[in-house]
Parts: sequence; C-alpha cells; structure tokens
Amino acid sequence: MTEGLVTIVKGGGHGGRIIEYNGRRYCDLYEAASQLKVSRLTVKKWFDRGKFPEYVRDRYHRGKPYIPEDVIRAMIRDRLEPVRSG
Repeated sequence: MTEGLVTIVKGGGHGGRIIEYNGRRYCDLYEAASQLKVSRLTVKKWFDRGKFPEYVRDRYHRGKPYIPEDVIRAMIRDRLEPVRSG
C-alpha cells in the first residue's frame, strides 16, 4: 500500500487545520467545530460515539483525528435544508 503525500491546506492556530491526503481534504476537530458552529467538545463527543466512521489519524501528532471535509459539508447541508410550511 502506498501512502499519499499530506499537504497542509490551512494552517493550525485557533481555527484548526485542513489537510489534503490522497486527493481528499480532511479537517481536524477544531476546524470541524468551527465550520459546524458548535463547540470542539461537541465534535469530540460525536467522534467518540462513532458519528464519523471515516477518518484518518496523524501518527506524528499523538494520533490526532482528521474528519473528511465532505462529510462536514454534508452535515451543514443537511442542517440547512429548506422547510416547507403547510
């Protein structure tokens, strides 16, 4: 199995980090919380409960998890569905 190159798309800091790995973008928990407009602890709780079955871990950063960005975008899209009133 060949491992792809990891590219940092958006650097760390308080907002979080976005990386690109094997042609797919991943967000850390800080960035996911920032995009979803919830607390980081809420995202951590969701992660621990298995809400994100697809993720990668950074082996050089104490196994820091990264969630696929398209999964986060889908969560935002699902939350912002237009509601038709009767």
